Amino acid sequence: YPNPTNGEFYIDLGGKTNGKAELEITDLSGRTILRPPLLAGPDTAPRPVDLKNSPAGMYLVKVTTGKRTYTEQLIKK
Repeated sequence: YPNPTNGEFYIDLGGKTNGKAELEITDLSGRTILRPPLLAGPDTAPRPVDLKNSPAGMYLVKVTTGKRTYTEQLIKK
């Protein structure tokens, strides 16, 4: 959140996993824009992500935790 964004947004796993998680942000052509490390746990605060230097457009935000993968579209203004 927020979505759409001006460049900075937050990933909040809401205690859905414990331990290592993977975050990958790609453009619609599949090119990886960002792949920062991500730790998750029940007390983990939302993690800020900065796309301010990326062009406006639509991106896919993929979070993989153990056996589950969550994908959301993100619009950068």
